[in-house]
Amino acid sequence: MPTKGQYYTREEIAAKHGGSSIEYLPSVGRRIVCACLRTDPDYNPEAPRVILPGKGPVIQDSAAILTNQTGPIPVYLKRDPNAWEFVGNYEVESCSQSPSDIAKYEAQTGRPVTMVIFMKDANSTKFEDISSINMEGFPKTVYDDGETRLEVWKSEGGITREVNSLNLLIANQLLGDAEGAIIVNIRGDEHVSLDLPSIMNVKIRNALQGRHFEAENNDIQLTDKYLIIRLGDSLANDVGRLFDENGVVYDRGCYLQFLQDRDAEEAALNKAYYASTTTRPTHPHIAIIKTKLNELQAFIEAVEVSDDDRTSYETAVEKLQMGADALFDEIDFFQQNIPSEGGPEEESDALVDFDRRIKALKRMRRQKLYEIGYENPEDSDADQFANDDSEN
Repeated sequence: MPTKGQYYTREEIAAKHGGSSIEYLPSVGRRIVCACLRTDPDYNPEAPRVILPGKGPVIQDSAAILTNQTGPIPVYLKRDPNAWEFVGNYEVESCSQSPSDIAKYEAQTGRPVTMVIFMKDANSTKFEDISSINMEGFPKTVYDDGETRLEVWKSEGGITREVNSLNLLIANQLLGDAEGAIIVNIRGDEHVSLDLPSIMNVKIRNALQGRHFEAENNDIQLTDKYLIIRLGDSLANDVGRLFDENGVVYDRGCYLQFLQDRDAEEAALNKAYYASTTTRPTHPHIAIIKTKLNELQAFIEAVEVSDDDRTSYETAVEKLQMGADALFDEIDFFQQNIPSEGGPEEESDALVDFDRRIKALKRMRRQKLYEIGYENPEDSDADQFANDDSEN
């Protein structure tokens, strides 16, 4: 078997699998034995997930054979002259000759396309195996356009937690060169940042593109049908507003029920945790929030801009907006999960002090944006945070 990531010549590929050393779908005895695909913009730019047969008897006959056979085939992508990278074993997921699909890919490649063949990784996790962990009555659909779905999942473990979670499902054929989601590091903490395919529904893409949240284990799973992204609590809480602002048509009742059920389950978990004491001990999140506030202050103070350096300026603005926002979101999350009653007096005092420090840090960020010469302060969060001053 070939080694994934290694390069081979067409002669070596033919020696391994049989068939022609010229054709894009070599065959032996009316069976396609492998695929050798060019990824140039006018050939198969979304390979290995999408194969775009052109015109010609041999080309079209090979495509027909592939779509009618079962089982995986090795796939090679051309990287250099007579240098073909083995990228894994793929099998046909579906094919299409619909006028809309043909027109879409002819416009993309600038050449005739007779069929669109969607492939899937034969070694990837099965979507059915992941979705089967849902409890009875789940998943529940918040949004579905046929290629992108937003669902409420609930299970005893696995990709979801013991309470409801909101999961974005992106069909593999949409992914192309997009990552779907990327892991970014903000002051040592991993976050998921949504990098959504340009060809997905424009309204839901506008609503969620670039949004980020703190990452946990199994937040991202690639299956044979969908990329599954479990949205973190901060983004899940904001989905309704984002959808409304961008005109996304969704099941608002299902979404609101998700928020209500999740909050009730979180409250039940907190209640069970502290049921053994009349007055519970200081919540562990108090210490975490203190640490996060100190980190946030140091983070804002450390932002600097080199003179006449546009890149340095843009990096500083991004840190003060996206980076600081992530830390503010984390602090808010920890605060929201502290029960409002039943704690010791020093905990109540700490919460009041936290509110004061958060307002002070927002003012500090606004001042820092001003100091570095932020060009459009009216468009930034800084003006929004200025309103906090009136509450003091």
